[in-house]
Amino acid sequence: INQPDLGDVVDEHVAAEVTMRDARELHPPASLDALGFALQSWPTKCDDFEDDDAVVATYYGEMMDLVKAASGAERVFIFDHTVRESGNTNLNAAAGGSAAPVPRVHCDYTASGAPRRLQQLGAEGIYSRLRGRVLTCGGAEAGPV
Repeated sequence: INQPDLGDVVDEHVAAEVTMRDARELHPPASLDALGFALQSWPTKCDDFEDDDAVVATYYGEMMDLVKAASGAERVFIFDHTVRESGNTNLNAAAGGSAAPVPRVHCDYTASGAPRRLQQLGAEGIYSRLRGRVLTCGGAEAGPV
């Protein structure tokens, strides 16, 4: 966030046939412990996701409550968010701006990136008590995906 796209991240695309399923139809439902993700309906009172102040004032607290309920955590720290809008081409958002939609399934943190991010947060005095666990929340404000 708030960095120019340096073109230093290159995806390696390998064609592979896969079966796609609707995770909402899983029985038993997906859970963090079993599959590493969970789907949870969690209404928001945030009415303007383009207003960073509104997102921080409203949505952050709601997502902290969601993560606590889903994970059992006692404390949650949200360190950033990205608003994505079609029409943008840069995957990195400028401060207060938006970024391009990611056109494929992706993971926000790699095996090396998550520990690096936790080290950066640790340098700021923020530590994880969950052995380096980073959870990502995502939402579709315009309706179901």
